[in-house]
Amino acid sequence: MKTEIDSVRAFLLNQGVSVPNIMLEDKFLDDLELKGFELVPHEIVARYTKEINERYPSRRVVPFALSLNSDETACFVLGNKDYSIVQLHDFASAGWEQPLFFKSLSEWLVVGAK
Repeated sequence: MKTEIDSVRAFLLNQGVSVPNIMLEDKFLDDLELKGFELVPHEIVARYTKEINERYPSRRVVPFALSLNSDETACFVLGNKDYSIVQLHDFASAGWEQPLFFKSLSEWLVVGAK
């Protein structure tokens, strides 16, 4: 699984995301699971990034985590100084994706954890 997260981190860096230190910790995948999410598989992260930005063209996001039981997707937000994480109800029509905004990855991991 270490290569999985390394591949996703490399993609994030390539997209201009400053990868938070918490994502470099070994327990990050456990933290995702406790929150009810999993890492976006490295095989689909590039395609999924393109698709989610096409669905919601007013946002510039890079997804990193998928809910284990719904269409919720957690994304890094590019080019916004007020928040760095948005959780979207993906596959909803633009404007109905019910975004939840977080200032940091740490805040997102804590808020609403199972």
